[in-house]
Amino acid sequence: MKPIVRTPLIALGAVLLIGLAGCERAEQAAESMTREVERAATEEARKALQATGEAINRGIDDAQDATRRWLDQAERATEERSHEREENGTAPQPRQEREQPGQGMSI
Repeated sequence: MKPIVRTPLIALGAVLLIGLAGCERAEQAAESMTREVERAATEEARKALQATGEAINRGIDDAQDATRRWLDQAERATEERSHEREENGTAPQPRQEREQPGQGMSI
């Protein structure tokens, strides 16, 4: 080959090598960014799940507290009725059975 033709080919080869090195560097940067975005997304998802779990637990605790209060009120009311009956000397009245639908009197 003539030296004049060789110089542009060598320059072209050098540019291609530099370009490939730049592409590899860009690929590494993209992979690094992808890993960082994935880490950030995982952390945000973890925080969201934790907040949701805490909210559910608070709801369950509130429901349990309300149920305990309701049961305590019912127990106190039963005790008060029993105490009043004892003071008045009356026996508790038996509960009357209600008719079941479909089991009424036949004609």
